[in-house]
Amino acid sequence: MPRLTVRHVTAYNWLDALALDVYAEQRTFTASVERSLARAYIQPHNYIHEPMAIYVATSIVGFYCLVYRAGDASHCFLTSFFIDKTHQGRGYGRTFLQYFLASLRRQDPRYQEVRLTVHPENRVALHLYTSFGFTETGQMMDGEAEMQLRLS
Repeated sequence: MPRLTVRHVTAYNWLDALALDVYAEQRTFTASVERSLARAYIQPHNYIHEPMAIYVATSIVGFYCLVYRAGDASHCFLTSFFIDKTHQGRGYGRTFLQYFLASLRRQDPRYQEVRLTVHPENRVALHLYTSFGFTETGQMMDGEAEMQLRLS
């Protein structure tokens, strides 16, 4: 599998990020790039949103946001994560999650855990997250189950 990298969404790649999409039946499972970029600008509830593009070689294949509160090392959030519909089914989601978790443990060891939410009908994502050790917290956020993974 080609090497996967991530880059911040910037003035140089934001139009490519906006072109990313999922299948129509998946649109309720994740926030759009547009909504995520708006959150990055507004930073609701004093959370910092870092929009990131996922690349394989020079092609953008996916998107996510790293969300955290400055000065709070207890946790961060993985939000708005998806692989573009033209690149799904190639293992990029699993490869990205491996990369993301290894990066947090190695480069950002301040976080004790990572959290995310999953739509109750998104069986593929639920299976992926549980295969990495994420467990449900019992909390719901915007109709989605919150999951967490201890990083230490």
